Amino acid sequence: MAVPQTDEQIEILKCHAQIVMIEAVAGSGKTTTLAMLVKQALTKGLGAHQIQCLCFSEGANKRFREKLYEEGVTRPVPLNTVEAYARECLAQLGEALALEKTRYYASDEELRPHLVAAANSVLARHEGRAGRTDNGFDFSFEKNSANAEEMFSLLYRFKASLASHRFHDEELDYDDLDQLATQFGTQIEAVEIGIAYERQRQTYPGEYKWRSAADLVPDLVELLSNHPSALEILPIKGLYLIDEWHDINAAEFRLLQLLLRGKRLVAVGDRYQIINSARGADIVYSTAGFEMAFPNAQYLPLGKSYRFGTSLSKLAQRLTARKCASHEDLHTEIKRVTYDPTLAGDCAAKVTQQVQALVKARADTRYSDIAIIVREPDQTIEIENLLLDQNIPYYCDDIESYLHRPEILMLRGLLHMASNSFATLQGDKESIKRMVMGFSLYLPVGESSENWERGYFTEGTWFEEAQRMIAEQPDALKDFFEAVLCKPRDADDDMTLRWKQRFTDVVDALQKLNKESSAAALLDFANRRLALVDATSRAFINRNRATSAAKSIQTFIAFASRHPEMNAADFLSELHRRQQKVSKSRSAIQSRRQLTLTTIQAAKGRQWPHVLVPYLQQHEFPRLRDIAEEVRHFYVAMTRAVSSLSLFEPDEEHAGQRSVLMDRVRK
Repeated sequence: MAVPQTDEQIEILKCHAQIVMIEAVAGSGKTTTLAMLVKQALTKGLGAHQIQCLCFSEGANKRFREKLYEEGVTRPVPLNTVEAYARECLAQLGEALALEKTRYYASDEELRPHLVAAANSVLARHEGRAGRTDNGFDFSFEKNSANAEEMFSLLYRFKASLASHRFHDEELDYDDLDQLATQFGTQIEAVEIGIAYERQRQTYPGEYKWRSAADLVPDLVELLSNHPSALEILPIKGLYLIDEWHDINAAEFRLLQLLLRGKRLVAVGDRYQIINSARGADIVYSTAGFEMAFPNAQYLPLGKSYRFGTSLSKLAQRLTARKCASHEDLHTEIKRVTYDPTLAGDCAAKVTQQVQALVKARADTRYSDIAIIVREPDQTIEIENLLLDQNIPYYCDDIESYLHRPEILMLRGLLHMASNSFATLQGDKESIKRMVMGFSLYLPVGESSENWERGYFTEGTWFEEAQRMIAEQPDALKDFFEAVLCKPRDADDDMTLRWKQRFTDVVDALQKLNKESSAAALLDFANRRLALVDATSRAFINRNRATSAAKSIQTFIAFASRHPEMNAADFLSELHRRQQKVSKSRSAIQSRRQLTLTTIQAAKGRQWPHVLVPYLQQHEFPRLRDIAEEVRHFYVAMTRAVSSLSLFEPDEEHAGQRSVLMDRVRK
């Protein structure tokens, strides 16, 4: 049902300016206002296909759809994230212009071989030794994930800023390289690697061998800039409505300028919700940059929250040192719940207790009214296990359940081989796919035919064939491990050979220990012998993802230790039972009976009557060194709440472990 229009929304709906910027605060009805504008445009005769709604996250995309429904918009209006829209446009242009098909990579791990090839080509020019140049630049991207992460982060900044579009200029000289290095705070060799990477990727103007999510918008901008006639292939929209404008980067800003073609733009944003700075989001495009690009734009406010009450607006004001007001009739209860951080699972226990208390307090409170919002996915493991134990229905929104994460499935794979028990894998193609992925992160296999035997894989890539083979016969996991993952190759260096041998020795030892040991003991043995924390830091390129995966492993092993009576086969059966319960919850999402378990990034742009934010302690939240960004993350998390916000922090006895973020909001 459509909500009553506020005075501020009425003014926005009355505005007929060609370019409008709505400056908002959390909960002020940003997405609702855009939905109202969609309804107004349709009522005035604009066709649904002439409207394009865009946002910058899947969470906001879901929220936008919900608001369109609530406002009574029944016609299908185009709504996409900017990346998804760019991908659609590239596909359309590729077909119309008969461009070569481009391979799409979903992760940095898949892109690493291309980065290594680019780095090696630059290193060869410098004639450096031992992977370094005279000034100490480290080219070891193949085995040093920290280096690879830094380089990928830089590559994405090049792309988001459109600096990468200069990389095809054959006239670039040393001064140009030095200028780029200074601009991005890096060394000239890093710029050269970026240039080599892009030149390998682009074979011909407008045609690319591969791309990832970070390439979608820059590639579309480049194609449209170099071939203006290509713009005529794309449909002209009469109205662009942009949610989450605060997350826009230079490439996206330029794309929208190209797409507008004199048509109307209405953008809404909250500059205190910039939590995507890693992808180039910059406040300049909400301020001076916007003013320069659109000098005749009209600015209108949404300055009062209609989501939460005064108590929460005061909390947000203390956190951000920025004025935040709420509607006088609203009330949000703020609850601070303490736990013992030295007691395993105590925070998760307090969270589930609070969930049950909320449901019991009012007859009309449903589990779907509740969201548990964590900083990182590794924080869900203890919570998920208690939700399953207590039969609280939940689903993981835009994150994987810990039971499906590659690092956990790798550990499960070790238990399968140790116990020679594969029954729970029968018919579980999704788990097998992720298990193969998990092992390949820790024991990478190249794509070339030299790295796998046609006797094992007759068609497709080794990855696809391994999934097919193990799905047909689960105990083939052992053959895959021995004959592919751990098989010595001529190209392997000494470090790789030692690592493969160590992995093989550990599996052999686990098989011998299986009869006399619990699953927890086997996992602990594997963790120690493989030094999984260090191995995980090498396996995952993104440092935050590596930290989260390492924490997931430790929490998973701690969970196993609470079941000392279970051997490997029994523990695998228990995990399978839990996985089936999660699958049933997923299939019943439409019934709206599940609690939402999600991350701050995924929760952005959404709201729930009751929000719980756990693990407000040192090394859990904040996670990044950039406290300003962590403040914005906390602001986003807390402002998702409507009726109640529960914050979980260490108890008085362990006050020294409390998050610095809580210090900012304490009276």
